[in-house]
Amino acid sequence: MKGLFYRFILFLISGTAFAQAAYAQAACTRQAIYPATKLQQYSTIRTREAADAGKVAVYYVVPKDATYSQEEYEAVKKISRELQAWFRANTGGVTYTFASPDTVIVYNSRHQTDYYAADWWNLLLTEMQEQGEPVFENGTVASVWVKSQEQDGLMLGAPGCGGACGVAMAAIENIPAFNANCPGGTGEGAYPCVPHGVMGHSLGHAFGLVHPYNVEETKDVAGLSLMQTYWNYPGTAVEGQQPWGLLTTERNHLQESIFFQQGVPTPPLYEPNLVNLPATDAAPDIVLDVETDSLTVVFTNSTPDATLFYWTFGDGSTSNEQSPSHTYQRGGSYTVTLYASSDSAVITRQTLEVQLAEPLAAGDELAPGSIRAYPNPSQTGLYQLHLPPQPVNVTLTVSNVLGATVFSTTIQALQQDTQLDLRKYGQGTYFVRLALQDKSYVLRLVRL
Repeated sequence: MKGLFYRFILFLISGTAFAQAAYAQAACTRQAIYPATKLQQYSTIRTREAADAGKVAVYYVVPKDATYSQEEYEAVKKISRELQAWFRANTGGVTYTFASPDTVIVYNSRHQTDYYAADWWNLLLTEMQEQGEPVFENGTVASVWVKSQEQDGLMLGAPGCGGACGVAMAAIENIPAFNANCPGGTGEGAYPCVPHGVMGHSLGHAFGLVHPYNVEETKDVAGLSLMQTYWNYPGTAVEGQQPWGLLTTERNHLQESIFFQQGVPTPPLYEPNLVNLPATDAAPDIVLDVETDSLTVVFTNSTPDATLFYWTFGDGSTSNEQSPSHTYQRGGSYTVTLYASSDSAVITRQTLEVQLAEPLAAGDELAPGSIRAYPNPSQTGLYQLHLPPQPVNVTLTVSNVLGATVFSTTIQALQQDTQLDLRKYGQGTYFVRLALQDKSYVLRLVRL
């Protein structure tokens, strides 16, 4: 599979986006990599064996006659981190790390803008190499944002080092806030002011991805990919280009890349479309059990035929563990999503609601033990629920371990005892949630 992707070429995207229905006329053209100096030759002949895990070095390049802008710097940082999170969501759970702890490195170039204007790729990258920056250096992909004064922006990318390095290039002018000539609109009509799509596409090339229209296996589904219709990032794809994201072959390549790892802490900013095309095998069937203990939820994941897992817990936390345990900071209703990926990067998804409430504890308005259910466990499924008399009606909700509501009822004011009948719901663990005195309390019931 990787033979389809490791092509040492430069991808140059002109300012004219290609028509949605005519991928053969794509404005992406191919040119040879810039002329090789001795330093360039030395860099490109290294192999991926020298690096166990690569990093992405993000640069904000300020020419000698340009002025540093904190707003531009922060925009580059924000876009870079959002792309990192997008790749994690759309690969099924893996992404890259940054070479700099602060994400972005400022590079003050040695010449004025007009020196580079005819050939930003050759002139700037050669200079950066000579200055000791890791351009086409084994184990590094350079994500280069140039303050170019080019109103049509820049969009270039290429892999190197046998797949163990690469460079992606975009312009500050690809960012709408810094280009007064942006056409407006969304999707294809917004080009060149689609910075995430431009840099995401260029990074794809730097990681070794090609235009899917140029590969027979993916030609018919090319319009669904960032590597073809990059302007659709993250959710502007027209009907004929949905679902949109990364194809299975692209995900498979990135999952095996030295730059993509599990466990990279990124916020779950995106809910990806599952583009399981071209179809290579069946999606895994998720097998999942859930148990809760106060604010801690234990997930037992027995999904067969899956090699990569990605969890989002609904509170900003994520995990790549197969069967994680997660403790929430407070009670509430949380949407948990598990993505399970096969060996060939076909992904399936399951979403469930987890309902948690603050446990009874000393210091609450109600003392521990003032609400109780008996017998518990129960062999019959019948329980007596006792609670102190309340001046207002009390809402009672019973849910199962997956967070699904079994039933809900109202206990009338001043009523202290009521019967819960779970006989028709089968054996298992249930949770009773009571809304009392502006607080929620949970009791755990077991039916044998």
